[in-house]
Amino acid sequence: ATFEIPADLFGSVSIGGTAVLFDYLNQATTLFGFAYPGVTINLDLAGEPRGVRQLCNGEINLLGAQNELSTEALENCAANNITPVTFELGREAVVMLANADDEHLQCLTVEQTLAIWSASEEPVTTWDQVSDDFPADPLILVAPPLGSQRYTGLLLRSPDGFDRPQRPDVAESRADPLYRAAAVSNASGALTYMNWAEYQRVLDNEQEGYQLVAIDAGSGCNAPAEETITLD
Repeated sequence: ATFEIPADLFGSVSIGGTAVLFDYLNQATTLFGFAYPGVTINLDLAGEPRGVRQLCNGEINLLGAQNELSTEALENCAANNITPVTFELGREAVVMLANADDEHLQCLTVEQTLAIWSASEEPVTTWDQVSDDFPADPLILVAPPLGSQRYTGLLLRSPDGFDRPQRPDVAESRADPLYRAAAVSNASGALTYMNWAEYQRVLDNEQEGYQLVAIDAGSGCNAPAEETITLD
């Protein structure tokens, strides 16, 4: 689609939705504001469920979302004479890295991944709690900081389409992907995750001692690679 925006545009735009898109939307709206100073942009990303309600109630103009609107949400929007129009911004791949000597971590299922990383009243603390076939070694998680918006929900999308919060009791929290890769390389039972661009930094740094974890979503183990990370 092609859009022509008048140079003297003025008014206000309200944006709500998932905090996962904060970095992107914050940068995009800042640049837009420089180009069109007559436009006031209110960016309040307080979560996708709240954003959906705000959109269907006519309280915001734009919704940042990871999921398609449910039938119920569409009906609520229609009741208020609101017809959502969707524009796909893109997708970001996340990969997990484990210690190279941990053969049981060569491949994990989606359910096992959720059990490992999701917040829970009784979180798993040893690998045999994830699977009876795994050793009873301590589970050591090295994660990005909880406040880092770009990671929230990228890994923890459940099969039913809803995000789950990351568990707060990780062994260590660091923003630097090179540090996280080194950490799992030095500890058996360790696991971390990062986006594909950060993993390229690990490759460029020629770090060793880790392995990429394949994911089994029901049709066999899918190893992360340029040709397999695109999600349909």
